[in-house]
Amino acid sequence: MARCDTIAEHGEAADVKRSLLRTAVVAAVAAAVAAPFAIPAAMRARADNSVWHGLREAQEHGCYNCHSAPNNRELLNPGSPAETVPSFAGGNLMMYVDRPAEIEEWIRDGVSKARRNDPKHQEAVKTQTIHMPAFGGTVDDDDIEALRDYLLAVDDYYSPADDVGKRGEEVARQQCMSCHNVGGAGGLPNPGSPFGYVPAFFGPDFHDLVKNEAELREWIKTGTSRRVGKLPLAQWFWKRQKIAMPAFAERLPEADLAALVAYIDWLGKTGGGTRELAAGAPQKGASS
Repeated sequence: MARCDTIAEHGEAADVKRSLLRTAVVAAVAAAVAAPFAIPAAMRARADNSVWHGLREAQEHGCYNCHSAPNNRELLNPGSPAETVPSFAGGNLMMYVDRPAEIEEWIRDGVSKARRNDPKHQEAVKTQTIHMPAFGGTVDDDDIEALRDYLLAVDDYYSPADDVGKRGEEVARQQCMSCHNVGGAGGLPNPGSPFGYVPAFFGPDFHDLVKNEAELREWIKTGTSRRVGKLPLAQWFWKRQKIAMPAFAERLPEADLAALVAYIDWLGKTGGGTRELAAGAPQKGASS
């Protein structure tokens, strides 16, 4: 009888081991299947910033249907003072707001408080075909603040105070922002890349990729980094990603390279150009 009990116990133990092995195999397969989705999602959550967030909100809530950024084409709006719906870019903010808080008023209420209380403005917009909707009932405060920051970045509402930084802003607009997003906020898709998106010029991804100014210059000049290239899987990702960092060594004079480095530093200190660096920094507002 004891012999039978021992055999039964061994059988039960074997069943438990097989069950645990099957569970482990299933878990490993599930993890392998989920990894391509879970890892990029975790990376996106870690690297998210208000400008990137605001871009997604603008896409989700149909802002581009009328405002048509980033192509800067203005939709006709017969009867309105400007006869068009303003684009997000091109310095239009200075015509509609005196301070960033007014951007939030436009989004939340469809008009700023100042213009709502201005009889001339109210009379002027009566005949316009397209009216700005109020999103206060459907978009929460955090999302409205993100939209505000995106608009500040796309319109260059704040700029570096010094000439070197201003030149760097011009270079970045010409060479960098189409991939790295307005304000250097990153987040635009790059299938096959380590992150699944183009990284920002500030935040955790940037600090993983760029340890100092010398390495930033190396990235800009060569399109790569020797240090990062030695990391596990780096070369594998670089070969399969759809958008590769170009090398600007032969196309960017030293003065422009130094200006771009200074501008990227400014972006990091101002959250992608969404706030003043310090009291007295230039502001492109309606009253300036």
